[in-house]
Amino acid sequence: MPCLFLFIALFITSSALAENSMAPGIVRDINQIDEKKLTGFAIPYVFYSESLALTAGVGGGVTGLQKGQAGLYGTVFTSTNSSTAAYFLGTNLKLPLGERIFADPILSAGWFAKERDYISGNPNFANKQAASNDSDPEDFIESSGHDNWAELKLKYILPMGHSRESAISIYKVDRGVLESGATGGGEWQPLKNSITFLQIKPFYRYRSFEFTSKEEAKSTNGVEFAVVHDNSDFPQNPSSGSSQRFKVARDFGWFNSMHSWTVIKGDFSKYFSLGETEKFRQRVVALNLWVSDNISSDSANTPEGVVFSHRAPSYMGSSLGGFYRLRGYPQNRFSDKTAVYYGAEVRLIPDWNPLRSVSFLNFFDIDWIQLVGILEAGRVDDSWSSETFYSDLHWDAGIGIRLMTRKIVGRFDMAFSEEGVTSWVMVGQAF
Repeated sequence: MPCLFLFIALFITSSALAENSMAPGIVRDINQIDEKKLTGFAIPYVFYSESLALTAGVGGGVTGLQKGQAGLYGTVFTSTNSSTAAYFLGTNLKLPLGERIFADPILSAGWFAKERDYISGNPNFANKQAASNDSDPEDFIESSGHDNWAELKLKYILPMGHSRESAISIYKVDRGVLESGATGGGEWQPLKNSITFLQIKPFYRYRSFEFTSKEEAKSTNGVEFAVVHDNSDFPQNPSSGSSQRFKVARDFGWFNSMHSWTVIKGDFSKYFSLGETEKFRQRVVALNLWVSDNISSDSANTPEGVVFSHRAPSYMGSSLGGFYRLRGYPQNRFSDKTAVYYGAEVRLIPDWNPLRSVSFLNFFDIDWIQLVGILEAGRVDDSWSSETFYSDLHWDAGIGIRLMTRKIVGRFDMAFSEEGVTSWVMVGQAF
């Protein structure tokens, strides 16, 4: 189970890995003496999924690089349906441009026998808008094709609040639960506590769909700018405080002016600690509000249906469904000009951790198991109105199991919606 969390998460979707980043930090056990712990590992894996069939690969990485805050990870795999891919991920690599500049690079390349995208083109739904809020769940295209992707997140940690003296935070934990070194969690005072950083992310993605009679290829490239203010106590697994993210992404249409687009997003999270009990080491209620607007999007009615221009692809635009929002639906199931999402989770860490006593799992250093209840709602729309926030909302409910393994949070979520049951494996909390 731990190796699946660490490595299946790396390649099931590259776009999910790009969702959010954190400021550099080092997590140490309260009894750890070494200031720096460099660890390398490589693990083979085998699993089965509907889109990939039987899959085998190997993943590995190195943690504790530089001052201990950085890591490098990668995986390659092949499957019985001839899908093949390779992924590389770096986290919090300090660049020789100053003490406060860090980079998160991601590179991926793959060919997949079964790719799905909720966009118009399905002949069974002529003159219908795929992925709209009231669209049919069968209105998608599916074929084999390439999916190549690259991005470089550059982060500048502002010298204010908790990061006034050092850009790298140090968290002391007892079996994975924060004991000291909280970077926030109290009053919202950016100049006195919390972490604030600026981020610029150049990105590129190329996707192709190889149909019997033709091949369709789409690409996007541009830059995303972000301001992140994190006032949570422990960003990897917050129990109190809040966080806010504001992003503006732009494809400038350097290769095709009609493909230019601009998207703005706001992400707001709040965490409430319910304290400890005899059976639970930690109890937390986590809330999230996310809004998105593809402000450049335009549309026109034609005999062939609605034609859009200057609209971002779903994985960069206002979309719901998948690893982070509306987990009871397929990846990017809903997509339009605007989107709103509400998320709530109850996160419980029992004192009981049977995995810690299993000898062959000692390598994974499993600090805790977290039980999670999930409730979500949201919708997409072609414009903003008061009804966008409460009318015709899609919803789901589910459960999750999270592990802290080698100081990384891995999660398995299963959510139930009006369109079925969907499960996800990923690294990091959903929000």
